[in-house]
Amino acid sequence: MRISRHDSPSVYRVNSYEPGAITINRQQYTTSVILTPESLSCDLAAERITDLALQDLQQLLAWQPEMILLGTGPTQIFPKREIIRGIISQEIGCEAITTSAASQTFNLLASEGRRVSAVLFVCDL
Repeated sequence: MRISRHDSPSVYRVNSYEPGAITINRQQYTTSVILTPESLSCDLAAERITDLALQDLQQLLAWQPEMILLGTGPTQIFPKREIIRGIISQEIGCEAITTSAASQTFNLLASEGRRVSAVLFVCDL
């Protein structure tokens, strides 16, 4: 599924997603990623949303985004409650949605100059 065209080399944008792979700035990744408009990290310990721990998000939480999008793979899977509670307790918005929907939402909010971040899983359970 093609998501968007990339225009600016200084801003990360998701170009496409399919189960098992995500393309960001025309570079394909087969591992889960943590993404902000200005940074990309493949150092996520969890391979699936069910493996995610709040500790995995500490660096991202320190950045204090307005919103964290949790792209759960091709199907929507809700993360552990302590993850949502930990994010919301810092007055940061949080949505757990499919990776395709999270990618589209990330691109839209980033294009508006919003302080958005995404944890994008390429596979589900």
